[in-house]
Amino acid sequence: MSTDPRIRDGVETSFGGVTVRGDHVLVITPAGRRRITTLPKGGARAGESGRDAAAREVREETGVTVEVGAKLGEVSYVYRRDGRRIRKIVHFYLCSFVSGSISRHRVHRSATEPAS
Repeated sequence: MSTDPRIRDGVETSFGGVTVRGDHVLVITPAGRRRITTLPKGGARAGESGRDAAAREVREETGVTVEVGAKLGEVSYVYRRDGRRIRKIVHFYLCSFVSGSISRHRVHRSATEPAS
């Protein structure tokens, strides 16, 4: 059994933001995973809504404050942790840039990429 509170019955739930500014989308390269480019995401804290978790994760991982808009959908995939299969579901929200600048918070790199 997992001791990670984000995992219940073999399912991990996360929330993320697709942050758009002009014709660019905010992406990150996680620390230690330089070959991966992804969207900011992470688990909700106790009592935190999915929308609030998405905004917090974008801010923590990029230094950018966003306004969370409509839910875009979800992505589901399976990965292994400690020999166990974990099904991960990530709920993504459309976010718009409010303030801040791209910085190195908890990630190797934050960048904007063309949306096309």
